[in-house]
Amino acid sequence: MDAAFCHDPTALIAVLRPDLFTFKPGRVRVATQGIARGATLFDEQDRQWHKKNAWSGRPSVMVATAVDAAAVVEMVFERMQEWGGGGVV
Repeated sequence: MDAAFCHDPTALIAVLRPDLFTFKPGRVRVATQGIARGATLFDEQDRQWHKKNAWSGRPSVMVATAVDAAAVVEMVFERMQEWGGGGVV
């Protein structure tokens, strides 16, 4: 295996070590239909729309836009070794 996705541990690390991430405020939508179904859309400009549209009324949230990946992977491996007695190759 060349890689593994660590979404859940990364989310937890973002709470415990926010200094490893860059966060930006904005609004988020997820496409539920069409060719972009499942795509996450992010309005990082946090625009104030003049006419009501699909972004209207959406709350602004903080979104991680960058991460110190090496530090996060290191934390995940360290915890796996602590909890599982090693076993990480």
